[in-house]
Amino acid sequence: NRAVYQAQVERLRAQLGEVGFAEDEIHSGGLMAILAEIMKVSRDNLLYMFPLVTLCLLLAVYLMFGRLWPVIVTTTSALIAVLWTASFTILLEPKVNILMSILPTFVMIISFSDVVHICSAYLLNLDAGEEKEDAITSATVEVGAACLLTSITTAVGFYALTFVPAPAFSNLGVAASVGVVLAYALAMVIVPICLAIFPTPKDFYAGRVGWVQRALERMLLGLADLTTSRP
Repeated sequence: NRAVYQAQVERLRAQLGEVGFAEDEIHSGGLMAILAEIMKVSRDNLLYMFPLVTLCLLLAVYLMFGRLWPVIVTTTSALIAVLWTASFTILLEPKVNILMSILPTFVMIISFSDVVHICSAYLLNLDAGEEKEDAITSATVEVGAACLLTSITTAVGFYALTFVPAPAFSNLGVAASVGVVLAYALAMVIVPICLAIFPTPKDFYAGRVGWVQRALERMLLGLADLTTSRP
């Protein structure tokens, strides 16, 4: 395991120091040092990078919507997707490698993207005057169709990694493609249920969030005008 490899590397470095080599003159290399570092990075990906990315996503969602319920909805759907993907990954390959260790973070990002699309469309439909149930249905149908196509292409792209003649890349391709499909399916099932349970939200364009949304729309309209006027 990592502790054994790391202990051996440190012991060798200490012996080199005893015979006169300065610390900055020693460069660790070879199979033992590489394996110890790979195991360390894999562990750090799961224990530090995944929680940090999740926290950044939650903060971004709250700043964009200015409400707590989108944070709850996105977190619920994304964590289930991550859990199911991780379970499938362990069934596929019990030993977690450095490639598999980034999967939870990847699935979390993909899942957040799908859910945020639905929540945004739902709020815009409400602002357009639709009733709550109609707004949920139309948002799920509109966004679901678009996200289905992007999910399919993303899943197929990752599955293409199975053609790489290396088990680590092949397993990553299978697990990532399954994670994309699970993230989409859970978003389409869980999000409409959560939207129906939570109270009908107030004006999307009120307060600080409204200023952000209006600024974003002005920027996008400006870019659209620029590209169409000067193709």
